[in-house]
Amino acid sequence: MFLTYRAEGSLRNRDASAAAADARAALDTALASGATRCIDLASALIHRLDDRTEQPMIELREYARERLAG
Repeated sequence: MFLTYRAEGSLRNRDASAAAADARAALDTALASGATRCIDLASALIHRLDDRTEQPMIELREYARERLAG
């Protein structure tokens, strides 16, 4: 969960690259743990980024779709 907070902080600081890296790490950690609540939290964060057009965000969404598809 800490990584999702870091990602949100990076977004507030307008650092798309750091936000995407933290969100990706949060998703990977959540999936590795298998904790449903953590997966939901990371997925919700990534979903909230759908309207962002920065390249790191586009790559993050593609990565998340692949990882969540299983």
